[in-house]
This record gives sequence, structure tokens and C-alpha cells, in this order.
Amino acid sequence: MAAGFCSRNIQTLIVAIFFLAIAQICSQALASPEQQFEEEKIKDQEARDKVRVLIEKRKAEEQSLKDHPITAQEIKDRQLVEVEPVNVLSGDLSSVYKLLPYKIRRPKWGQQFGVSYSGYTPNNYKSDYIGAGSGIVFSDLYGKAETPLIELAYGYKYNFDQGSLTAEFGAGYYGNTANAGTVIGDSVLTIEPIRLGLRFTADNLFFEPYIAPYIEGGIYSVLYSEKVGNVNFSGNTQLAPFYSAGILFQLNWLDPISAVTSYTESGLENSYVFLEVRQFMKSSAGKDPDFSNDPALGGGINFEF
Repeated sequence: MAAGFCSRNIQTLIVAIFFLAIAQICSQALASPEQQFEEEKIKDQEARDKVRVLIEKRKAEEQSLKDHPITAQEIKDRQLVEVEPVNVLSGDLSSVYKLLPYKIRRPKWGQQFGVSYSGYTPNNYKSDYIGAGSGIVFSDLYGKAETPLIELAYGYKYNFDQGSLTAEFGAGYYGNTANAGTVIGDSVLTIEPIRLGLRFTADNLFFEPYIAPYIEGGIYSVLYSEKVGNVNFSGNTQLAPFYSAGILFQLNWLDPISAVTSYTESGLENSYVFLEVRQFMKSSAGKDPDFSNDPALGGGINFEF
């Protein structure tokens, strides 16, 4: 009889727990959107607070090591092992790892590689095979470029609290064949701009650089060739200024798992696509052809290590 009594109590307890769980689920489902929004705000703020604590802790540790550096003898006596920070947060129950925020993990120095396409057109260029007073302009001779300006760029960057400064070197290639039936026949124009610039990027505005505007200025020179048959007019221009402005759009958030893998295996900090406007100014040397242009829209992909 006692066994039956215990069995009924256990059944009653199980049923009570079941109905309490149902009630809890229903209360969450019926919560107002405002309440859910407030709860999400609280969670976001808690996450931001944790990140700020991590930032302050890392800065304090860095300052402590600057004030009291560990000597080689102390490392030996205390049997310490020097390791690099992995900058990867451990996974939760879903076993998904993620990077520490860029604001925390980024080093003082970095590198970047980029490939870009530009709508550059040297509209002010005067062909050497046309008389100075002919009134013929670039668009009368050349149409849409068979090879638009494609450029490879490398930059070495310094990161600081307000953003980063990058010394960037770029080299590109542009090719265009004269329109059929023009007075210069089958002329082929090739332009190879080589530039060196200094770029400021506001890539430390947020914990992650989802959007990072930048401005850049520098100098460039052009290796050029305009060939008609066996006759070739070629050379290089003196240094002239250029400027550009654009926006980087981070891609890491599209595939966080690949971002962690790329970081741990090759040190890839960020992948970006970007849009920019660039203008080449006219060389001050009177003998140089004019390869300046109106501001041209371009874009490409950029990798930061």
C-alpha cells in the first residue's frame, strides 16, 4: 500500500513539473515584442561590457609588462613559457568558435593585399600621332578599353586608437585599341601607372570594422606606350599627385567559421570588398603626356594580415 502511495506521489510530481514547463514556454511565447527587445538590449549591453573589461585588462597587462618587463633570468627561474595569444574565443555547446573582436585582437603592425578594377579613362590624353591643333579628343580615337585599369596593391599598416595609417604601393595596367577607321589606324595604347600613397582608414570605430571609410593621397608615375604599326611612342612621366577616398566593407561576418580558420591557419585578420573614387592629377612637366582623369569609380577586394 505504501508503495502505491509513493508511486501516485511521483506521478503527481511529474505531471506538476510538466505543466509548469508548459506554462513557462507559453509565457515566453506570449511576451510582448517590447519586452523581448528590452531583453535583447540587456544581453547586448552585457556582451559589450565583457568586451570592454577584456580591453581594459589587456591594456593593463601590457602597461604592467612595459613598466616591469620580465627578464630572461626570471623566465628561467619561474619556468615560464612565452606564448602568443590565440585571439580565439572557446566554443559553446554548439562547438562554434569565434574570433575576439578586432578592436582587441589587432596587432600594432599589419599588412594588406588588394586587387582592384577602375573605370579610369585618360580623357585628357592627346595622341602623339595627331597634330596639336587638330581638335581631335581622346574619345574620337579610343572607345571602351579592352583592358580596364586593373591594379595590384600592397600596404604596410600601423594601427592606433583612432584607426590606421598604411603606406601603400600599387601597380596597374590599362590597354585600349583605337576605334576602327580613325586617322591613327590600329593604334594600341597601354598605360601602366605606378603609385605610392599614404592612407588613413577609420577601422577602429567599432568592435568589428563592418564599415571602414578611408582617404589616401600620394604620387604616381606612368609607363606608357602608343604603337602604330612599327612606330612606337613610349616613355614615362614625372611624378604627379593623386588622391582617393572610399569605404571598406568587412566580409568576416558572412562566414564566421571560415574567418576563424583563416585567422588561425594564415593570420588573415579581415577580408573586405571596397568601393572608391580616385583621381590622377596632371604632371607638371610640360613634355609629359596628360594622363590625368576625372574622378573615377572603382572597387575590389582587400585582405588584411
